Amino acid sequence: MAGSQITIGNVRIIGLSDAVLAHPLTLDWLFPSVPAEEWEGYRQGYPDAFVGPGAWRVNVGCYLIRSLDKTILVDTGIGAAGGEIANSFKIPGGGLLLEKLRSLSLRPEDVDVVFLTHLHRDHVGWNVIQEDGRRRRTFSRARYIVHQADWETFHRPEVQAAWSLTHLEQAVTALETLGGLELISGDLNITDEVKAIHTPGHTPGHMSVLVVSRARSAVITGDVIVHPAQVANADCAFGFDMDVQGARQTRHRLLDRIEAEGITVLGGHFPKPGYGRLVREAGRRYWQAL
Repeated sequence: MAGSQITIGNVRIIGLSDAVLAHPLTLDWLFPSVPAEEWEGYRQGYPDAFVGPGAWRVNVGCYLIRSLDKTILVDTGIGAAGGEIANSFKIPGGGLLLEKLRSLSLRPEDVDVVFLTHLHRDHVGWNVIQEDGRRRRTFSRARYIVHQADWETFHRPEVQAAWSLTHLEQAVTALETLGGLELISGDLNITDEVKAIHTPGHTPGHMSVLVVSRARSAVITGDVIVHPAQVANADCAFGFDMDVQGARQTRHRLLDRIEAEGITVLGGHFPKPGYGRLVREAGRRYWQAL
């Protein structure tokens, strides 16, 4: 099966894993504030999120949303075999996103909107493909929506150098000349049921996607929350957070809202397909897979 689906009111959401990989960096680098002994409890609770004692098994998740008359793709994974992004993750066969869309009888041109939560390499890989020595938009009819703060920040030379953003020209900057790029400066109603909300910190323009339909709701968190450990410990910083304090504040606010409103959580880096809810145990918050 290409991906499992969840229904939120009238909205259908399908989880599409582009790849599952052992993160090349260790847990103590990725989550430096988590004591070593604390990981054992997380390993017992979320075994699919680990490779051995010190490595993260990370899902590179994308989500397809069918709302009203729109087909919306949230994030585009690591991309094609041989691309700079897939190579950097040591995935020689590349990502599986297009194959999974085909198994759903969907062509790339059937996608109306590509919404990018942010511009890190594991979220933009299928934006552009190379054919006969020329680049073109993979999703030829789609609007590619990006927050302007990310676009501007990621194109600063000092930021590119500090964060090794070698994927940018290939997968992101090319959209400026290939067409379809839409920069936004705040929240955006993609449809009456699907809203992009600004959740900065991990990156300046980071966005999450809130789905509300017939009194039910779900949120695609992007990288506000990348690991179940951050649900239990919202102060837990992620090594790729560009603004650690801002990311922490956003994570607390979003988790508080999710719990208060009973919102279903869709975590793209959680064990696939990433559908879950927040529960309380002994006064502490946890993520529970659906």
